[in-house]
Amino acid sequence: MLVAELILQPGATLKRFRYKALDRFPPVIRDVAFLADRELKYQAVLDAFASAHEPLLVDVRLFDLFVDPGGEKVPLNKKSIACSLTYRASDRTLTQEEANAAHGRLKSQLVERLGVTLRE
Repeated sequence: MLVAELILQPGATLKRFRYKALDRFPPVIRDVAFLADRELKYQAVLDAFASAHEPLLVDVRLFDLFVDPGGEKVPLNKKSIACSLTYRASDRTLTQEEANAAHGRLKSQLVERLGVTLRE
């Protein structure tokens, strides 16, 4: 079976295709939600995850960003951010313990580097 996605732009020069095998083992997805200073840029969150050098982390996706202008649900100087983290090993199916340990390390990294408050 072969799966491919081609995006061709009119007039663009074609480059050589790079083949990447489909992932053989399933991902484990965990969410993390936290309160951060309103001025915090999302790139800083991505940088914090990258600096952890977690080998099992393969993807980070923002799925919720909430700022409460009235300050009722989230303090005025804060925003709520939620990300979905995807973990995968290339050579085996991850155990729940492995995924939970990696997730715990990344959550700690967020708190230490960015001073966020986790929302459990």
